[in-house]
Amino acid sequence: MKLKINFQAILLLLIGGAAFISGCVKQDFESPALIIPKYTIPAGSKVIPVSQLLALHTDASRLDTLKSDTTDVMGVVIGTDQSGNIYKNIIIQDASGGLMINLDRVSYYTQYPLGQRVYVRCKGLVLGSYGGMTQLGINNAGAVGRIPNILIDTYLFNDSLPGLVPAPKIFRKFSNLSSSDWCKLVQFQNVSFADSGQTYYLSTDASATNHNLIDSTSATLVVRTSKYASFANNILPNGIGTVTGILTNFNGTNQLVIRDLNDIKNFAPVYYLINEPFTTTLGAFTQYSVTGAQTWHWATYSGSTYATMSGYSGGNIENEDWLLSPSLNFDQYTGEIMKFRTAMKYGTVGDGSLTLLYSHNYTGSGNPNAATWTPLTGYTLSTGNWTWTDSGVLDLSQITGTNVYIAFKYISTTSSAATWELTNITIRTTPVQ
Repeated sequence: MKLKINFQAILLLLIGGAAFISGCVKQDFESPALIIPKYTIPAGSKVIPVSQLLALHTDASRLDTLKSDTTDVMGVVIGTDQSGNIYKNIIIQDASGGLMINLDRVSYYTQYPLGQRVYVRCKGLVLGSYGGMTQLGINNAGAVGRIPNILIDTYLFNDSLPGLVPAPKIFRKFSNLSSSDWCKLVQFQNVSFADSGQTYYLSTDASATNHNLIDSTSATLVVRTSKYASFANNILPNGIGTVTGILTNFNGTNQLVIRDLNDIKNFAPVYYLINEPFTTTLGAFTQYSVTGAQTWHWATYSGSTYATMSGYSGGNIENEDWLLSPSLNFDQYTGEIMKFRTAMKYGTVGDGSLTLLYSHNYTGSGNPNAATWTPLTGYTLSTGNWTWTDSGVLDLSQITGTNVYIAFKYISTTSSAATWELTNITIRTTPVQ
């Protein structure tokens, strides 16, 4: 006997079953409640500023055990191990200072991310020095060691959800740094890498590479990168830009630790309107003698090359002589800074025999006195006895115009004739964006 199958009936049964099942399943799932951590300061405890905690450690040769409940601190996380450039240290900061805490835990950034407010119960921990910088941890055979992983959660407590990281303290000169800035977020503007084009970490180094960052005064600051940093094989940028990081110190040397490549910003190529070392001639500069037979000329001595001028020739002679730059376009660039070096002998220090000026209407030839010249100030000249002296950084960013001349003007009289030597004149800038 043939079996007759009613496909239409089966289809109706399947549709009905699916409808029944779907009707028994809730379509909207409730989201889990958001848990916001909240730390309550225990009775009898006291939270003090980070700087006050650091002040309890006064002797780098010993450890200070924290025995009181009145030594707790609170700070915001500014440095973690997320990029791999910080290892088993977490750095927190409050308004008064920064603190490095040694933790024996990896990938802790998932629990204590940047911007997380953290309370630290310090009782039972120790303050100690490593490389001269104070850190918080445990007593490990007389040295400040890492808090064991199993104990970390009994000392560190999150409060609220992660928020903003504190704004970095901005510097333009490395010379303005002090120990109060250690373990704090800092930022340096108008800086450059001495060895741009290299990788952050060099394979020839053991565990980390130090690179020099240069500020506008030519001072340097070490930027240290671990071989385990996620950006270890990236290339150091060329030009001038802004660098942010955490300032540390090791054996008296300041070191900057960047957290990731977001700390490197706004690098633009460096250009020189003037870069004159007077290697064999007066180079880009020309001389003009208004009075006297003596003139600016090229000279060399003991490996140094320079432009020199003296009004002395068998006696003091009245002179007025100019050393003039070519025409410079200041409207094409921004952030212009000037530096040079001088040495001086005879005459009188500070007698005004050498001055620096600029003009918008000099024609490029003829007597400079036919043009209008504005004196520049804020530079340092040699104090005599042939002492080579750096001018310091002279800010020229206020100068505008497409036909600007820079000039050194020399004056001598029959009663006083100094000798001046001048070299390494640079005007550094970046293009207008």
